[in-house]
Amino acid sequence: MTGGVPSAASLAEKMAAGFGALLFAGTLAFLGYKEQTLSSSPPDVVLHVEHIQRVHSGFLVTIRAANQGGHTAAGLLVSGVLKDGDTVVEQRHAHFQYVPAESERRGGLYFMRDPRHFTLSLRPEGFERP
Repeated sequence: MTGGVPSAASLAEKMAAGFGALLFAGTLAFLGYKEQTLSSSPPDVVLHVEHIQRVHSGFLVTIRAANQGGHTAAGLLVSGVLKDGDTVVEQRHAHFQYVPAESERRGGLYFMRDPRHFTLSLRPEGFERP
């Protein structure tokens, strides 16, 4: 039928197309918002100890580097320091090639002494922008 009342199928098609366009516009708005808020924040790396275990070369401290910032941290240098009071007992470094924004990477530090008997502190030392 031409020029008459629209059929139910064409009305349903128009409603589905409208809903799809609304979802598409909402997705674009959300992505734009995330890009705006993330791109303005620098890398923000938080370090966590996951495991400490005895290995042949001493003790392995497995660490997780979580980048909560909006930019990638490339060449991230992490230091681990064992202290007995104010005395530094051992210091080690780990290098993470690439920690993207809002992601995690795992690595480890090898110590000669058991870190469970000392105060272990981890901190990010530096990074570069890719």
